[in-house]
Amino acid sequence: MRKHAAAIGAVLALVFGTTPGVLGSNPSSGTLSFAHPALTWTNSVPMFGTAPALRRLTCNLVINCDDFSLTLDRGTNTQSVADFKLTVSPGSSMQIVYYPPGCDVTPTNTCYQAEGSEVRLIGPVNGHYTIRVTCTTCINASYTIAATLTQSSAAHLAAAGAASLTWSGGSLPATGNTAFGEPSISINTLGHVIVNTFGPTVWISHDNGKTFTGPTVVDPTCNAVSGDADALVAFDDTYYVDNLCTAGPTNLSFSSSDGGKTWNSSKANLPTPAGTDSDRPWYGTDPKNPGVVYLSYHDFEGPNIWVLKSTDRGNTFPQAIPITLVPPASNYLDTGLANTTSRPIVDPVDPNTVTVLYAGNTAVVSATASPLNQDFDLNQFYMAQSHDGGITWTSTKLLDAGQTGGQDNTVAHEFPQATIDSAGNIYLVYSYRLGGHTQTHIEMGLIKHGTTTLEGPWQVDQGGLGANVFPWAAAGDPGMVDITWYGSTANDNNDTSAQWSEMFAQTLDALAASPHFAQSRVSGNQPIHSADICLAGTLCLATGGNRNLADFQGVDVDRCGYAEAVWTDDHTGAGLTMLARQSSGRNIRPSVCPQSGPSVAQKGSEKTTSRVLASHQKRGKTLPGTGVGYGLFGLVLIGASALIWALTRSRDRVR
Repeated sequence: MRKHAAAIGAVLALVFGTTPGVLGSNPSSGTLSFAHPALTWTNSVPMFGTAPALRRLTCNLVINCDDFSLTLDRGTNTQSVADFKLTVSPGSSMQIVYYPPGCDVTPTNTCYQAEGSEVRLIGPVNGHYTIRVTCTTCINASYTIAATLTQSSAAHLAAAGAASLTWSGGSLPATGNTAFGEPSISINTLGHVIVNTFGPTVWISHDNGKTFTGPTVVDPTCNAVSGDADALVAFDDTYYVDNLCTAGPTNLSFSSSDGGKTWNSSKANLPTPAGTDSDRPWYGTDPKNPGVVYLSYHDFEGPNIWVLKSTDRGNTFPQAIPITLVPPASNYLDTGLANTTSRPIVDPVDPNTVTVLYAGNTAVVSATASPLNQDFDLNQFYMAQSHDGGITWTSTKLLDAGQTGGQDNTVAHEFPQATIDSAGNIYLVYSYRLGGHTQTHIEMGLIKHGTTTLEGPWQVDQGGLGANVFPWAAAGDPGMVDITWYGSTANDNNDTSAQWSEMFAQTLDALAASPHFAQSRVSGNQPIHSADICLAGTLCLATGGNRNLADFQGVDVDRCGYAEAVWTDDHTGAGLTMLARQSSGRNIRPSVCPQSGPSVAQKGSEKTTSRVLASHQKRGKTLPGTGVGYGLFGLVLIGASALIWALTRSRDRVR
């Protein structure tokens, strides 16, 4: 497909000229202020070609980019919103890329930001902006941008929640040419913490998250062209980092045995069975055996879910098993066209027992789902489980969510999450939507130790939240679980006016017939995101949805069972990687640290527990979410037949 793209570009270059550059829009400049609160501009000539999918440092054809010179003046009114909405002609695919004040439009400047079909800036900086429209697929295409400046209303956020659960402030500035998004976090019993985002861009703490070193780019060859970040620090103090990389081998795994000073790459030693292509890689660690780690990933060539095992701290992964090839076939009819997986979890009672939970649907539904669906049509959960350390697997259907009004009740949104407590009880956490309805809610189900039956599920979110997506979870002592997610009082995650918060819920009686949940708003009084959240993966390009926050956030707990959460915040227009530490409330490992206020490791640090880990000033260099760039999808839109679309759609669906 990349060869076809190059050929199309060469033909267009011959026909329309070879001089790189951009044209001016019509009109080419304007001022947005409260005296002139609305602007509209269009393309000056028909647009052709494709701009580079991952790096828009330059435009490869003179007619595939348009620039508008904007002067923005909100005066002293910080309670304002500048909104830019892009509408394109049918069959075309374009994206807004903007250069904020102080970011000059030059081929070597990487401070631009790629934002998709809509840019919304809260309290924007006054000054000069360049608003660029770039083609990802254009043949005789046109566009219109409507820009408005409005007074923002008071944030309509979720209630603050349980007063006993508190989180508080501080920041850690970013440095270097790094890429951020989809943060993951892991904490070990020594109080060592690792956070990983696109890049792989890594921060490490040796004092339970009070201070961090970094950001460090573990693999510069993959920086800016990666996604699906995961991280783990094991009980033996080995650090692991994995990422989906589109600039080379799609599976990346790195490990460090010296506190993150040096990293060993095992990408050359990762088994890559013929015909496989990886996505969504997650780690799972053995809690008793040093050096044993599992790496799972979804393969949309197979289609399978593979589990790789290392016994030498990630230096090599000699064992690779496709867990969805086990009989009977009726247990895994979803497979690769649209499944999403949770991380491997290892039983602390019997480390030879390894479990992977995943969401799917029947093969027929997965193969025929419309590319314009606003989420993945997944309505079943399965449990793949091994009792011999990952060599052989059985697969069991846990849940069929059924239908409402003839439409599937969908689950995952986008990844189901699994966590296991100290007694081996497994908790499945996911976002759920009734067919034909707009609201999404966080659900938790229970698989008691030694069983294959899902109990529940029970609704986690409270207080009138109507949009709830991207959950993550961490368990402690038996029946004690912490859950985080993005939540909004809007009734639809596709509501472009929705205001989102990082949310937290805790249950201390998850083994009861009807668990109770204490809920808290982690992210304070400012929305972390004021727009829709698209759930269609890379196909958000087709649906026009906002994917600034990518596909997930994360949480883990320290030795005592106090939570540390990481998420993405784009309310200023630039993506920030945020971290907050629980400064009061119940811990979920009272067997280790009896409840008596904040853990010893956290006392005295309450005023520095919520921090900006990173400012994503390089969004134009990175994927706006997980996976491959837009060129493949754009070419499919231009010239592929229905057969080619059916064969290639799964590549673009989740990455």
